[in-house]
Amino acid sequence: MRFGLNIPAGAVQSGTFAGTYLLTGTLQTGIANPRITITGAGINAYNAIGTNTFILSSADGSITINGGTITGGIIRTAATGPRIELTGTFSLQQSWYTGLASETTVSQLTSATGGSANHYQTLTISSASLNSHPLSSIQIASMSEDGITRPAQININTALVNITGTIALINTPSGTVTSTANSAAIAAVSTTLLTLSLTTGFTGGLYEIWYTCYGVSATVIGDLFQFTLLVGASAFTALQYKVVSIGGTATGAFLIGTVSLPASTANSITVNLIRSSGTGTMTVLATASVPMRLMAKAVIG
Repeated sequence: MRFGLNIPAGAVQSGTFAGTYLLTGTLQTGIANPRITITGAGINAYNAIGTNTFILSSADGSITINGGTITGGIIRTAATGPRIELTGTFSLQQSWYTGLASETTVSQLTSATGGSANHYQTLTISSASLNSHPLSSIQIASMSEDGITRPAQININTALVNITGTIALINTPSGTVTSTANSAAIAAVSTTLLTLSLTTGFTGGLYEIWYTCYGVSATVIGDLFQFTLLVGASAFTALQYKVVSIGGTATGAFLIGTVSLPASTANSITVNLIRSSGTGTMTVLATASVPMRLMAKAVIG
């Protein structure tokens, strides 16, 4: 036996309902927006202009959020088994799980946050063999939120890695400086030809340094001049080039070498020229079409 009861809306002020109640219509927080409605189809939220911003479907349990933000906790595509998890306490981390009993994490992508100067991204891939998880492309871009170009980092934790194709670092710290004008006449005082400012990434490592000029002009035959590459105040003997003057114009210099630079450090890289013996001077030649050039770039491997 059922009884119908109509209660005026104004009569419901406060109190507690106990038991089970059947609602066959629509329960809503108001007639005008913004409002929330509850029906047999699910729960819906609307903003002030009537846009359906939140939908919880009773048919399949799906949740749709239009333009909102989910904050706090861990977002999972499933409670257990094969799934993706997204967390963001001190860093934003995406984790992919295989669903094995050991809860093996196949890979993780982590981005440092929290206002640290060392903003970076790290991709870690873990498996017995990368052959069992074919990858068509892995691309890691650099972060420069604090105005400093920093490389991303990729860690591959596998017993076997087979790579077909090319590995390339994208947006790793590098730099070039040029001059299209001839240098001054250089004698027995060491003179800086070019200076390159380079800030290394958060891991540091090996950097290749190049210097080129297309020609030199000397005044005295037999004078000896020396080009030297320096990082800060440190000169590298392996990055020195000596030129014996033949008088007049001669072929220029080409220097290349590899140095290890510390992580997250601003470096001043220079190329100097000095007359080490003799009495004359030397001028380094440069034009707009063939400038002298100083370059530095990170080395892979």
